[in-house]
Amino acid sequence: MTKLVLIAESNLDTQSAMKLLINLWGHAAIGARNGLEAVELVMRRRPDIVVMNLQLPFMSGIEATEFIHLAQPWHSPTLIALTSQDGARLRRITADAGFVAHLIQPICPAELKKLLEYS
Repeated sequence: MTKLVLIAESNLDTQSAMKLLINLWGHAAIGARNGLEAVELVMRRRPDIVVMNLQLPFMSGIEATEFIHLAQPWHSPTLIALTSQDGARLRRITADAGFVAHLIQPICPAELKKLLEYS
């Protein structure tokens, strides 16, 4: 089944590479460059999956996620955290915010593909 995936990533090279992979795997991909744009696209386009960088401009990935949950409780996309940092505390924060997975940059394409298939 084709899924709509939103990539919320401020680095346009990273965003473009992820969108290309997702399209090659048979899904549709759209991109947001900051947290505000990500929230707007979730409300307007209702993606199935959101891959959200935690360090986005204007509104962090955690803040954007909290806003999405409050603004649209009836539509909760699968949320995947994207970050260059790791650790038990950060994983607990992302889990508490509603993320189902935590990808470390640079990402492993096979790991992303697996998450898309099972989400």
